[in-house]
Amino acid sequence: MDPIIHDFLQCITANHAATNYESDMPTLANRLGQQYRRHDYSFYDPANRTVYVRHDASAQEARADAAHELTHAIGMTGHPSYEQVIRHYHASVPNIEEHLEELTEHGADRLLMPDALVTAITRHCGLTARAVWELSRFANVTIKDALRRIVHANPDSRIGGFYSTGGYVQAAHTLNWWMPFWIGDRIPEPHILLEHGATTYRVPGKPRHLLCLVVISDYEAA
Repeated sequence: MDPIIHDFLQCITANHAATNYESDMPTLANRLGQQYRRHDYSFYDPANRTVYVRHDASAQEARADAAHELTHAIGMTGHPSYEQVIRHYHASVPNIEEHLEELTEHGADRLLMPDALVTAITRHCGLTARAVWELSRFANVTIKDALRRIVHANPDSRIGGFYSTGGYVQAAHTLNWWMPFWIGDRIPEPHILLEHGATTYRVPGKPRHLLCLVVISDYEAA
């Protein structure tokens, strides 16, 4: 993993640890020295140190939006801030704003789904599709967010996964591996085409909703 990204994510984790891994977003905002307000849309106002979360968001959406904006807040703290450092050292990426938003999503995942929770669930379920579902339940996040967190939990893994409804991929994430399906694709039976190591899980009460996780291997990153 890029050392700057590694340090940024460790900073997110350290800030969360300082709050004893607070899971209530308004309380977490307060403990991080930020205000929490509802608004027509979600954003972070650094001038007033205020996290705004859209008032029409569902409970899961509000948690995710708050975590995202709090990650922006942490990333803008300091002189230089992590955002400034990333803008400087990653200036060659094709779209720096999109790059920052993607890193912010990963930082938000750390606030919503701490390492200890991810570890506990994967120890219980194994690194399987069911673990994605259980993580979404225990952390009160969407299946799509839980899938991203599981796939990217270990940077030294070759892993991928997708979430489909009605036979079409709705969300997909992969790390160090090319996956034959992507968002919008129609999938055949996963066990026929995917390599050894695939597990599937049908979402309870939603038989047309399928999770699939493919673990290829662990390897030492170059």
